[in-house]
Amino acid sequence: MFKGHPRYDVRSAGTSEGARIRVTGCHLGWADRVFCMERRHAELLRERFPEECEGLPIIVLRVPDDYPAKDDPALIQHLRAALAPHLAA
Repeated sequence: MFKGHPRYDVRSAGTSEGARIRVTGCHLGWADRVFCMERRHAELLRERFPEECEGLPIIVLRVPDDYPAKDDPALIQHLRAALAPHLAA
């Protein structure tokens, strides 16, 4: 969604074993904040990477991780609405 955005430098990674790009401690060390779709994602990050998550803002967007594709228009709309309060205009 934000790839190539002039204002934000973003990376995307997943928490599941089957994720195309799986989150690592390096991702978390690079980030100044992390957005998770569901609470369980944030819990997994804190469990797997306790040191890297220490003091790192992890925001749970409460977007169900059950959309059929990452480019699903309904998912993109839901994510934009959930992210809006957290990102500068």
